[in-house]
Amino acid sequence: MRRFRKQCDRFFEYWGSYCFRYRWLVLATSLLLASGLIAQLPRITVDTSTEGFLRPNDPTLLTYNDFRDQFGRDIPILLAIGPIEVFEHDFLKTLQALHGELEEVHKVHEVTSLINIRETRGEKDQLIVSDLLETIPGSEEEMLALRQRVLSNPLYSGNIISPDGRITLLTLETDTYSSLEATRTDWEDFDSAENSPSASEPQPAYITGKENLEIVRDVREIVQRYDGPDFPIQTTGSPALSEQLQFYIGNNMKRFMLLGLMTIAGFLYFLFRRLSAVLLPMLVIVLSLLSTLGCMALAKVPITVPSQILPSFLVAVGVGYTVHLLVVFFQDFDESSNKEESLASGLAHSGVPIVMTAITTIAGLLSFTVSDLLPIAHFGAFSALGVGMALLYTLTLLPALLAIAPLRPKAPKCKGSEADKEPSRLDDFLLSCAELGCNHPWKIVCGLVVIVVIAVCGAAQLRYSHMPQEWLPDTDPVKIATDFVDEEFLGSGRIELVIDTQRENGIQEPEVLRRMESIAALVEQIGLEQDNRLGKTISLLDIIKETNQALNENQLAHYKIPTDRELIAQELLLFENSGSDDLEEYTDSQFSLARMSIRAKRVDSFINIDFFDEIEQEFKDIIGDQAEVRMTGLLVLMSAAMKAVIFSLSRSYGIALMLITPLMMLLIGSVRGGLISMVPNITPILMTLGLMGWFDLPMDIFTLLIGAIAIGLAVDDTIHFIHSFQRYYHESGDAEWAIQQTMRTTGKALLFTSLVLATGFFIFMLSSMSNLFNFGLLTGFAISVAFLCDVTVTPALLILASRTKKPWNLGQRDELSDA
Repeated sequence: MRRFRKQCDRFFEYWGSYCFRYRWLVLATSLLLASGLIAQLPRITVDTSTEGFLRPNDPTLLTYNDFRDQFGRDIPILLAIGPIEVFEHDFLKTLQALHGELEEVHKVHEVTSLINIRETRGEKDQLIVSDLLETIPGSEEEMLALRQRVLSNPLYSGNIISPDGRITLLTLETDTYSSLEATRTDWEDFDSAENSPSASEPQPAYITGKENLEIVRDVREIVQRYDGPDFPIQTTGSPALSEQLQFYIGNNMKRFMLLGLMTIAGFLYFLFRRLSAVLLPMLVIVLSLLSTLGCMALAKVPITVPSQILPSFLVAVGVGYTVHLLVVFFQDFDESSNKEESLASGLAHSGVPIVMTAITTIAGLLSFTVSDLLPIAHFGAFSALGVGMALLYTLTLLPALLAIAPLRPKAPKCKGSEADKEPSRLDDFLLSCAELGCNHPWKIVCGLVVIVVIAVCGAAQLRYSHMPQEWLPDTDPVKIATDFVDEEFLGSGRIELVIDTQRENGIQEPEVLRRMESIAALVEQIGLEQDNRLGKTISLLDIIKETNQALNENQLAHYKIPTDRELIAQELLLFENSGSDDLEEYTDSQFSLARMSIRAKRVDSFINIDFFDEIEQEFKDIIGDQAEVRMTGLLVLMSAAMKAVIFSLSRSYGIALMLITPLMMLLIGSVRGGLISMVPNITPILMTLGLMGWFDLPMDIFTLLIGAIAIGLAVDDTIHFIHSFQRYYHESGDAEWAIQQTMRTTGKALLFTSLVLATGFFIFMLSSMSNLFNFGLLTGFAISVAFLCDVTVTPALLILASRTKKPWNLGQRDELSDA
């Protein structure tokens, strides 16, 4: 193994000379590749939808798609107007004008408000189904009669009007299908062509995220013209929430990525005191990121919520790779003034560990590709590709640029001068860490065990959470509107039930309808028992009851389901012939299945996981053998996605560790060394989990992926440290001296990269979004812990493993170094 490493070192030494001699060829080839991939960027898309989390052949998504194909979308835009006196002539005229303008918005399928909500009544022998406000009342008596009629109607109260009559709700249903794409894109179906029941037929594409954003923005423009003290409007609903989250995350990520890059650039200049040491690494990092995004565009893979941390991850990887090479290159160049020799020396010293770190990081990331969640799988695949891009540009483009750039060696500093004191303090800090590890290894190991135990106790208190509206600032209008509608209308979200009898006219059977009534009663009971967690139900039952009441002289006593099947069929036929198309929203043309919409508050999706499983089973028990019950809707989809997140990421992290551990053994060339290397790799993750548990920081989709960054960076640092240690240990046979020399070279590079990266991530703590604040805090913390473990725990473990521990002190260091 030692001979193989020497051969690798010789190869990279040769490669450094090659890059110097053929620098223009290497530069042209690298830039040609980068420009070809970057040219694909205009084709990249963004998908922040919940349904985009699941694979196309996922049973939960297939159920949801069947529902959408039959009944349309279940995620309307909601406009809450009030609190104000609703039953007033000027208010209703303004509402009518607003309603009319909203109906003209492109891709809005239907607008429902007090203006056009269904009113069913009987006049003599006729069934009349019309819009509620075909004409606005002109007199006070007519307005009072309208108020009484509206507030007493079970369909209206808690659905379109608040119980006190001071808040009204407009519901905007958008189109189900896209007008931009004729069929679903290849990336949606590439892994399920054989499993999809309709794979042989082209599937219409559902409305895209881009179209959703355009709808929400068009609606906002109209709302802004009407909003005011006499007509206060609040906008919410899943499309509005998604648009707001995308706006915040996009703006925050851009702003803080820019601030992070500026901070990293500042630190690089401070550490190297060379403009080239800033510009060249930044160019490598930016090209790696843009090339990766270009590959995503080429593969028709959209940017999703998980992939939004991809830039931060690739910046971290790119900084680590380039800094390790630059530290050795500039140290040698300042002494020799020979670029070719310095490139050869830098790559001979750092080339092997850089490749080793890339291999282990890629292996760990590829474990995410087996995830049941498509965005997580895409993140694993393209972050691994991004690491490969960073490796490629670090070993080709960076040496070529160093060969071309007009660099000058720094003049040697006068011994004892003020300028000489700064690096000696840095060396003193690193060598003090080495001395601590070498002289007190068991104390460090015992201290580590105590810290890990405390961290594990904290990690045991972790709570999972996925509540996107809570990421927004407390002052955000959409967050305020969501809470407002949840409180006043007992839910801004929906749970959808599909009762499928699987027989023609089966839904007209009185027993089936009776059991559906029992479900509605159970929903009401759950709402009362669980802090109004569930709200009003709307279904075919309402149409049948309204019709039955209207055909019985509008008497309230007849607001019920008839017991005769033939009578039910006749009433539904009369309703259908009245000219209303509302039936198609709640049943199919064969009357074999029915839809029941349940208002639900937006609570944590992880809390909903067990809750939804429980109530679905209760619904199935009520229906019994009369029909099949399928529960779906966006809220159900979110819970299913988060349930898959826990399982998929737990499995992916387990696979990552199983892949990385033997790779570390193989690359380091020792089982003992590989096991030692895993201690400082796992410790930062455990301590980060402990911090989250003790300080009640939730585990969400962002913080779940911090582990990928932490493993990648921790493994990188450890490999560089142990590789450098082995080089010096094989030269001297003295573990303490090898650790000292490792601290002088690799230790300095580790400090630089950790300082730069931790600061770059801590910048995210300035964000107004709680998820990005936590992301910055925890990632910066993990990087800091990884560095401290590498300069204290790793030396202690190496000393214990080498069995050559001897006391030493600061005064002996220079003698050993000179030797």
